[in-house]
Amino acid sequence: MAGRVAHFDPRTVRQRYDLMGRSRVHVPMGVDVERRTFLWTDLHLPPSEGTTA
Repeated sequence: MAGRVAHFDPRTVRQRYDLMGRSRVHVPMGVDVERRTFLWTDLHLPPSEGTTA
């Protein structure tokens, strides 16, 4: 990858992940810094799960 430069072009986006919602926790992806990769997880915890209020 030496000398390779990637530029973001929003027209190439195929899927969108909306971070707005009623969930307590959103985990849209994990990042592996050592391998320089992303893992799309699309995980969330609902607002009522695990609360005492």
